[in-house]
Amino acid sequence: MRHTAERDAFLRGALGFENTVSLVVRGNRLPAREVARDAGVADRTTAVHYLKFKLSETIAEELRTVQRTSSVRPQVELRVDHPMYVAITVLPPETVLELAEDLRT
Repeated sequence: MRHTAERDAFLRGALGFENTVSLVVRGNRLPAREVARDAGVADRTTAVHYLKFKLSETIAEELRTVQRTSSVRPQVELRVDHPMYVAITVLPPETVLELAEDLRT
């Protein structure tokens, strides 16, 4: 029960969380766009978010050219800049490679 109360308090405090998520590629900040939010939860953020990122053609092309045999891959960060939760993580090279393969299809 205590964990439920803590979670609910966090979700209320993190309202707007989805608007603070972005990818950063070579210094270019690409804000997330949320997909299919449950409109029935107006006073809090949801525990699960489905996000999309609009890549510029330059960044998309740079990522498309990443090859499995190349050790050179652009650094891609996932950032959250919400007052209740701040985090930065560099995507592992394997994830950048998978993103490149997705963009080529």
